Amino acid sequence: MSTEDFKAAVKAGNLSRAVSIAQEIMNRRFAVAVIGKSGSGASSFINAIRDLKNEDTGAAQIAWVGNRTNRRPTSYRHPRYPKLYFCDMPEISSSDFKADKYLEQVGFDLYDLFIIIASERFINIHTELAKEIQRRGKSFYFVRSKVDNDVLYEMAEESALRRIREECTERLQIGGLTHHQVFLISSSRPCHYDFPLLKETLFNKIFSQEREKLLSISWSTLQEKKSEKWVATIGTSFLTGGFAVAALLGPFDYADSFIMTNFIKDYYKDFGLDDDSLSTLAGQVGKDVKDLKSVMTCPQASAITPISICDLLNNFTSMAANVIRWIPVIGASVSIGRTHRVLQYFLDSIAESTFGVLKEALEGEGRKSK
Repeated sequence: MSTEDFKAAVKAGNLSRAVSIAQEIMNRRFAVAVIGKSGSGASSFINAIRDLKNEDTGAAQIAWVGNRTNRRPTSYRHPRYPKLYFCDMPEISSSDFKADKYLEQVGFDLYDLFIIIASERFINIHTELAKEIQRRGKSFYFVRSKVDNDVLYEMAEESALRRIREECTERLQIGGLTHHQVFLISSSRPCHYDFPLLKETLFNKIFSQEREKLLSISWSTLQEKKSEKWVATIGTSFLTGGFAVAALLGPFDYADSFIMTNFIKDYYKDFGLDDDSLSTLAGQVGKDVKDLKSVMTCPQASAITPISICDLLNNFTSMAANVIRWIPVIGASVSIGRTHRVLQYFLDSIAESTFGVLKEALEGEGRKSK
């Protein structure tokens, strides 16, 4: 299943299918590439982020400096998150390094996120790599490893860490990177420095990235669908004929409201917000249907009746407009304009509510892959 399948399901108003596709997409393999020079501590970092020690079974192999040059990428699955892989990448070298060529050689498209790690200072090859990753549309983090070695030789830990962070920021700014985050870590002390923050930031990014992407797709799709639905509504013979006839016969709100009720109920069904569709979706995602309905800004479909629409029409009519509506022909245009506003109100709130329901249905889905 692809994002195009997801978009098609949202556009068809099949929220149950859309969520099924989203679940499949969010539960796919997620690969994090860890890249650094030889001796930067990439393998040790991979072990630490996987809650393993270097000597544990299944840990990434720690190579001697200079032995990583010709290695191929090696993937290691996280013990607690079976869909999450950290990939130990071939080392980057200062001699004749080309970021675009390196990313092509390691298979850039195979990785969802990149960690650029350095054990001393960030240099040009790190910044060039980051800029190329960014140019290709993917995310990266800077990690400064082995900070415990630096802190060891200074009396004040806080000032030492501040100095290291400032040096990293300065080097990256010189390289042309102004918007970035640097994590100061020690893989041998994963509970200290920025390591806990890095884990939290990284895991939140991993488990929310696909969801946010799908929600963005759903929002644009719903706006597109709303526009198309409005054009179809304006062009319908009922709207151009039925409402006009009702208006010419006189300002009878109840006659209008009967015709409008059918339109509005069709909106609910077409967007997947009718009661049956919501009940099916709630059962699918293990939520109470009340939870889904609570995020809706429009009334529930079962509450749409000719009487409720009649009341709404009155709310959308000023005193002056009420007088004008009694005038033949002129009154018809006033009534039709008012009807348009009410229908547009429902289309707007139904599209917004559909997005809210999808967001609620997908809440926490990414972490179910644990």
